[in-house]
Amino acid sequence: MRFYAGSAAAPVSGLLVKWAGFGYGPSVSLINTNGSFSAMTVAAGLGDGMLISPTARPVLSHVGFEVNWGLAIGACPIQALPGFSNLSAEGNAADQLRVTDANLAIGDFVAFDEDNLIGGVVHFGETISIPDGSALHINGEAACKMAMGTSIVASGELRIDGGTSGWTLGAIITDERDDEVGGDTNGDGAITTPQPGGWRGIDLRTSDNEPILRRVLLCYGGAGAPAIRLGSVLATIDRCTIEHFAGNGIDANGSSHLHHVTRNRITDCGGEAILNVPIVALDGYVDNEAERNGFNWLKTLGFSVWASVSIGPENGIDDVIVFSQGAVVEDDVTLELKDVLIIMMGLGTEFRVVGRLV
Repeated sequence: MRFYAGSAAAPVSGLLVKWAGFGYGPSVSLINTNGSFSAMTVAAGLGDGMLISPTARPVLSHVGFEVNWGLAIGACPIQALPGFSNLSAEGNAADQLRVTDANLAIGDFVAFDEDNLIGGVVHFGETISIPDGSALHINGEAACKMAMGTSIVASGELRIDGGTSGWTLGAIITDERDDEVGGDTNGDGAITTPQPGGWRGIDLRTSDNEPILRRVLLCYGGAGAPAIRLGSVLATIDRCTIEHFAGNGIDANGSSHLHHVTRNRITDCGGEAILNVPIVALDGYVDNEAERNGFNWLKTLGFSVWASVSIGPENGIDDVIVFSQGAVVEDDVTLELKDVLIIMMGLGTEFRVVGRLV
């Protein structure tokens, strides 16, 4: 059954589509339509339950997918997600909502939470791309399962906010093979299990936007990239947990922009916890924790202290900051080192003071 653009004229309600999918195609295809579909069931098809074309923006409410031989929703653009509510899936080859077009266009604003998804989970089959001039907000307890080798690349506005309840983690971004989050998304039973390096990570590129990641759990990534790479942006990374990444946790990438990297936990990663932080930006890193990583440290990049800064044990990890390339306090600049702070110097480096050290 196919619905085209003209089907937006009349809402569809109370429809049962059963035993469709001849040739293993989708039982229902929504092609370029903005129509409304409610109280609808798609069952026992030979292929996917539904396909939504890249330009379709339908409204789906109380739509169920049952015992189809393919995916519940096998193809969908990311822009359609806000129009979904009360979707359910049971007994399909994979009870998943799969986004196959995750490229935002300039001018797009997309916001979704767990209520827009199937069982609170969405499967991204390709990299999420957020160009400057667009925005993506992921809220609440939404779980995003990423196909292998994919990433989230943001030059536009990215906000992932898992809620406001203390340390409770809300949003989750993990490997598509992670059956502990939302069940068997890839429909292969226990054949595959999540591994470090499954997906890549989040790349916050240079822009005038202010990305926010708050109370987010990031798991099983690091395929050739850190969990989070910070560009020249005013980023807030607060109370997030990064675990089981193949490489590094948070890479400041030498950016001296005012980042607020606070109260994060980095565990069981193969590389360094936090690295490439300019000395003048250290005061934006507060109360971060690390354990069981390749290196449980916060490490600086560069040696020039060209602006006054005050740093203490709260700016390091376990009271320690690694000055990997030494330090030079420039003329007319003050570097304040608070009590209990431990500075570890890189091999062959020096700590040179031209300005003021207090």
